[in-house]
Amino acid sequence: MSESCNSVPKSVEIKIVGVSAELETEVQDLLGSLVDMIGQKIDLAGLDGITFASDYHQALLDLDRGYATDYKLTPSNDHGVGIAMSPRVIRDSKLKTHIIIDAGMFLGLLKAKNSDIAINTVAHECAHVELNHLFDVAFPGALLRTKENVLDHFRTDCMLACWDEFAACWRSASIGPSSQLVYEAAFLPALEQTRPAANSAIMEYRTHADIGVVMNKVCGLYGNLLKYSAYHLGNLHGHGIDWHTVKTTADALQDHWFLPFFERLERACKVIAVDYGNWKNSAPFDVLRDIAEDLVADGGMHFERHADDQISLDIPMTIETMPVPPHLWR
Repeated sequence: MSESCNSVPKSVEIKIVGVSAELETEVQDLLGSLVDMIGQKIDLAGLDGITFASDYHQALLDLDRGYATDYKLTPSNDHGVGIAMSPRVIRDSKLKTHIIIDAGMFLGLLKAKNSDIAINTVAHECAHVELNHLFDVAFPGALLRTKENVLDHFRTDCMLACWDEFAACWRSASIGPSSQLVYEAAFLPALEQTRPAANSAIMEYRTHADIGVVMNKVCGLYGNLLKYSAYHLGNLHGHGIDWHTVKTTADALQDHWFLPFFERLERACKVIAVDYGNWKNSAPFDVLRDIAEDLVADGGMHFERHADDQISLDIPMTIETMPVPPHLWR
């Protein structure tokens, strides 16, 4: 889009919650100016509004999603502390995106003279607004409104997480500083910890036999590894950096079991990016879905489709996922 065009809807409200009166006007003006600037580079036509809240956790819970759901929004805290989120909502039967920002963390960044990081955070969330809008235009009704079986739900969740984070990092890369160290700091621990944690979850399943528990745990772990990879790759792509030249990442991936999946993820996201906003069908996105399913299969969980949209799950015994016999405990 043209950088001279401000795409921010005139009706958008910036809601300030739990901030002192003397700061409220200042924050309103700051966020308003910031979003106007970002709106010249990123399409914000799908923005529902912005909530700037001192109680970030409660603001996520209080958000009117516009549709029935039991899923509760919570801050991310697995490999980093989340300070902003851009949930999809339904307004007048149309998909929109609402940005929620943690006031304490945001103001803390400003106080610590890290305004460039604060700006990039807002830009990243604004990029999600653009992404959700473009995806909804290309595939009407696909977001929030489609019921899927457990396998397709996992595949779609991973596809959306990977593409959204890759593209949001790529699209917001020019607004604020490089976040290479931040995203790498989330990716490297996940790279090291995911397989052992997933194997441990499968070993525990041998005892508790709860298929739902093991499926959610293992799929969540491998899904997060793909998501953190997408963050890292998208940021590097936005800054024109080849990950092979990032020594810490290249060294960690050398001869690693995850390397083929990392390379497939990068190729798939870059293919989708080439036709950004002009996708003719879901085939490029299906590649991401397949990567997610292949990854959990590599980790020892194999899905199988049956008639009537039924799904079965096979978790064969392997050396890595067999429980330790009691007589070997020490």
